[in-house]
Amino acid sequence: MLIKFLVGAVRFAKVSMFSVVARTLATPLTQPYPKVVVPVCQQIDTSMAQMATQKMEVEGESATYRFPDDSRVIGKLIISGEGKYVWKNGDSYEGEWENSKPHGMGHYTWASGGRYSGRFREGKRWGRGIYISSQGLRCEGEWISDHLEGKATVVWENGENYVGQVRGGLMHGRGRLEKFDGTVYEGDFRNNTRWGHGRFKIPKKWLYVGNFVDGKMHGKGCIMMENGEKYDGNWDAGKFHGHGRCWYRNGEFFEGDFSHGIRTGKGTLKFSNGDVYTGDWRDDAINGKGKIVYTNGRTYEGEFVNNLKHGTGRIRHKNGDETLAEWNQDAIVKVLSIVRNGEERVVGTDDKPNDLH
Repeated sequence: MLIKFLVGAVRFAKVSMFSVVARTLATPLTQPYPKVVVPVCQQIDTSMAQMATQKMEVEGESATYRFPDDSRVIGKLIISGEGKYVWKNGDSYEGEWENSKPHGMGHYTWASGGRYSGRFREGKRWGRGIYISSQGLRCEGEWISDHLEGKATVVWENGENYVGQVRGGLMHGRGRLEKFDGTVYEGDFRNNTRWGHGRFKIPKKWLYVGNFVDGKMHGKGCIMMENGEKYDGNWDAGKFHGHGRCWYRNGEFFEGDFSHGIRTGKGTLKFSNGDVYTGDWRDDAINGKGKIVYTNGRTYEGEFVNNLKHGTGRIRHKNGDETLAEWNQDAIVKVLSIVRNGEERVVGTDDKPNDLH
């Protein structure tokens, strides 16, 4: 029968959903990297040094000078030039001095095992230098007033590393962070957090290139999944939000509106068989009014509920024939009118689909 044929011809494939992991990245991408804190370098009490020099006997240009608290200097009598100072707790500094403060090239070693080698200015690390902790943390770069600043290289105890800009001991500016599992982020940082534009790759999962705010995808960005799926568009706090385009692994393609990770608003979905739907979306499904264009030339235009034709809708055939009907979950329950050979016929309330020829 004619209506049975129409019902069978207008079904369309199940609507695809993007991988949940990529579709909704609501959880902040953690940054378990604390501020790089390096122990302070102790300073010499100049008045104590003066007291000690009054009691010392010097033999030659080099000698050992002991202070009342058992600290000692090995080197020149005047704490300017080159020499070594050992504090009572075991910390030591060896290198260049000026006015009783480390100044120039030197090496500071903590009793705990950490060591800094590099430039000093008036007792503070200032300039190029390397710090290595007793646990294996390594910080190399430029220092200003005892803080790692500017371009630096940081290698953590577990082998994870960062190369880039640092401010106040925090990743800040452009940089590249690589974790031990191969995860790599290269781009902008703000206070140890991905913030700005960057490229973030998790091996065997996905690659994201775009904008970040507070560690989350935000703004324009593109994510490419290992399984071949792809989203290119707007993000909000780690979720698809705004206008975007999705390529699905089954060959389908969607372009339209998203709201907090789900398709909501207007959109177009091209199915893998070539059929195309354009219209309303809600809750990640076809809901509202829309139109399907089938590859065989037929179209359906009308109402949908949860991806099914439901409500009033019209089928148009390639030859111009039409059927206007009431639908319930993809099935015609009442034919309202038909057009055959350019003439419209209004169907009575008692007519049944199987009675129409």
